[in-house]
Amino acid sequence: PEEESVQIESEKKEGFPLSFSGQIDAVTLSENTVYALTNNEITLLSSNGNYISDCILNFTDPMVKSSSAYAIAYDRKGSKYRLFDRKGLIYEGESESKRQIITATVADDGKYLIASRSEEAASELTYYTRGGEVVFRWLCTNEHIVSCDISPNGNNLICAALYSDEGKILTKVYYFDISSSGNNKEYTFKSAAAVDCFFTSSRNAVVVCTDRRIFVKCTRDSFEPLINEYPSEILKRATDEKGNTAVLTAKPDDVESLCLTLYSSTNQIVFETDVPSDINDIACYGKKVYLLTDEKVIKVSDFDKSEDVIITESSCSKLKANSNGLYTNTTIYCN
Repeated sequence: PEEESVQIESEKKEGFPLSFSGQIDAVTLSENTVYALTNNEITLLSSNGNYISDCILNFTDPMVKSSSAYAIAYDRKGSKYRLFDRKGLIYEGESESKRQIITATVADDGKYLIASRSEEAASELTYYTRGGEVVFRWLCTNEHIVSCDISPNGNNLICAALYSDEGKILTKVYYFDISSSGNNKEYTFKSAAAVDCFFTSSRNAVVVCTDRRIFVKCTRDSFEPLINEYPSEILKRATDEKGNTAVLTAKPDDVESLCLTLYSSTNQIVFETDVPSDINDIACYGKKVYLLTDEKVIKVSDFDKSEDVIITESSCSKLKANSNGLYTNTTIYCN
């Protein structure tokens, strides 16, 4: 396709920052590629902001996630997905039994993991090669999977699932060693609702819940998960590729400010500070947290310093940060 077909404002076709004619629904970045999801279309850009290719998805509710070299786009209200490398589309397929996809993720070597509804169980987890061949499949009989991840070495999988017992929500976390099922483990957390889970190394994982954050050493039989409960109900959260999580919570005795806490990949508190209450979204990378207001992005560091880093051109509601820079739902800003 011609470069003019990309929905990037004409005066900013090359180089960052980039603005799109439609709202940016999601942006994810690999080492050399920016994948921007807008108007049900993925646009691939180089790390310098130059156009590479685009692909119309025709999904009902599209989502995109990436690793260091690949990205997977999937339909959260359908069964179809598409796999991309730094040049463009390399594979497209559908979930097992063509059932609704709940979530998906992709590894650095192009293998990918899909959690979907199932005809045989409440949900199922399927691990594929880059070419779409099934490596591992597991049926989750009673629980509904909400999140999943692939370990850095590609041999281990994790998923978090929810179920109800006597009217109370519980979370089950399943760890799989696809080369030796004897190493598989499962954990149950009462009165907890998981929203995310991810590996911080090939052996360690974090489960993010609505009221707590859990660190697990998956290869230790006698290890007790480390649990950090949030000060109050979570309002917003953000996790970076290294496993750090920033959490924004309310302060019951102060309506003018909120509490911002940054947790390390091993569940230690990096810093905790008060921030203004007019925060639209948050993002984090390393030991820095970025706060989005109606007018600007504020950076907060572990040295208890805050500074304005971007004056936004219009009111924005979404923010994301990684090693390459920042994006809002109207503009991509990269270093």
